Amino acid sequence: MQLYSALKIDRNDAAARLTQYKRNYEFFNAPIALFIAIDRRLGPGQWADLGGYIHALMYLARGHGLDTCAQESWARMHRIVGPFVNMPRSRCCFARFR
Repeated sequence: MQLYSALKIDRNDAAARLTQYKRNYEFFNAPIALFIAIDRRLGPGQWADLGGYIHALMYLARGHGLDTCAQESWARMHRIVGPFVNMPRSRCCFARFR
């Protein structure tokens, strides 16, 4: 709710909230997106390592004037994204950047 409040979208304005939510799937108008995947069999330690990698990648991108926006919303679309990007079924989609 804090996000929508910051965007001046009323809590009861379902249409405006949905419009904002849909922007996730438009990459917030970013020109590129990067999907990062991890082997589903790996554990919390490797997921933490991946989080550190993503953080470093975002930090370095900013140093080159590129804004980033890590997201999880695309992960639930793995059945569509996976085949589209030729991702093996043993991997899961983790995040995207813009």
